[in-house]
Amino acid sequence: MRNRMIFAALALAALVVPARTRAASDLPWSISALGGYARYSDRWFFPTDSLADAPVFGARLGRHFGNIWTLEAAGSYGKTHGVQRNGSDGEDVTVMNGSLSLMAQLTPPNQFGSLYLLGGMGYTSYNADVTDNEYHYGVLEGALGWTKSMNDHWSLRLEARNLLNLPEKNYGTANKADQQFWGGLSYDFGGKPKDSD
Repeated sequence: MRNRMIFAALALAALVVPARTRAASDLPWSISALGGYARYSDRWFFPTDSLADAPVFGARLGRHFGNIWTLEAAGSYGKTHGVQRNGSDGEDVTVMNGSLSLMAQLTPPNQFGSLYLLGGMGYTSYNADVTDNEYHYGVLEGALGWTKSMNDHWSLRLEARNLLNLPEKNYGTANKADQQFWGGLSYDFGGKPKDSD
């Protein structure tokens, strides 16, 4: 219940909070390379074991619209394993996620960086490397992040993201939410060259 409330607040805020403008940019596209750490739901069993928290790797491609909004496609990949009830390692599991989200910048860029909120939908698969155990979920995602420009193209990026796995029916019973904590670099590009006159 707590994870669902956190996600709902983040997703709603990303869509309705009246964000303050960010610096206008002549570079409408951005790409991010990120590394992070995933905490898997303690209600996750694969098929009878919990999943161990583990590193994840991800990339993002964003398109800026105006001074506030960004539409962003994201993907992540991670390897983890089951944790058996006796404490020993279970089978290895590959976790892959893809999503499309709308990002709203909350604060204008300044010497301390700027904050953003994000909400969207995606898809996550959990696949055992040896057995045929496999799970697929639609996902609701929400995130709070921070960016800090280093120059006209490069910026630092930190983000905390909640991924709520949705069952095929009875969405109100969803209770398996993973958290991802990210850090990395973003590169802005594209647009028309500035007139030299």
